[in-house]
Order: sequence, then structure tokens, then C-alpha cells
Amino acid sequence: MAEKKNKAKQSGRSAESKLPVRLGRNLAARRKEMALTQAQVAERLGGDTETLSLCERGRNVPSLLTLKRLAHVLATT
Repeated sequence: MAEKKNKAKQSGRSAESKLPVRLGRNLAARRKEMALTQAQVAERLGGDTETLSLCERGRNVPSLLTLKRLAHVLATT
């Protein structure tokens, strides 16, 4: 475990700071697999495309409620 933290520190980013980026990439990939636009997903969530874009780029972390809704909209867990 300490080895992973050391590698994360050496790379300049902690494991925690990589999570939003990984999550965003996964969200975008799943949305594209389903051939949905950001506008379509945002509409189904009752949100806006700007917020979804920020999440997909790893600049914003959605709330747990929003993650649950995203999982439903994107048919994933």
C-alpha cells in the first residue's frame, strides 16, 4: 500500500486526485458506447451539459445522488 502512495507521489498526483479523471473517462466512454450526446444525458439527468462536461473532464466530481442517476441513465453500476 505504501508503495502505491509513493508511486502516486512520484508521478506528481495522489491516487485521490486521479479518481475524478478516471471516473470522467469512464463516464464519457460509456456515454459514447451508448451513442448518447452530453445533451441527451444531461436532459435525462435533469442537469446541464456544462456540469456533465466538467465531470467527464475530471474537473468536477458528481454527488452520490448524481452518480446513482448517471448509473441508471448509462445502464451500468
